[in-house]
Amino acid sequence: MDVEEYKNICNKPNVFQRGLLEASERELVLRHLPSAYHLQEILIDSPISKPRLHNDRKDADYFLVKLDVAKAEEIVEYLVDAEADAVGREGETTPQASHYASLVDVWMRYIDFCDGKAD
Repeated sequence: MDVEEYKNICNKPNVFQRGLLEASERELVLRHLPSAYHLQEILIDSPISKPRLHNDRKDADYFLVKLDVAKAEEIVEYLVDAEADAVGREGETTPQASHYASLVDVWMRYIDFCDGKAD
């Protein structure tokens, strides 16, 4: 695989960087939610093969996500709750709330992709 092909694959809404999956999984584990298991399974799987001479660090891994929409919607629901919990007392956005909001955005992009609403 060449670099351009790899870049195109990694930019798809159903391909997630390791850090994003780990952050989502961590929140689900903290809340003792069974959806964490699905993300753990993805992270155990092999990441997408990188082109020759590409950064071989683990944090540069990307994974193909194949969750059904219902499971992805559960994940979004839990992350939205975490975002709400992280908002400041007077409704101000905190760095942690912004972090959860960015996770929600990526998962919503995935759901839209699965529903045929996005490329």
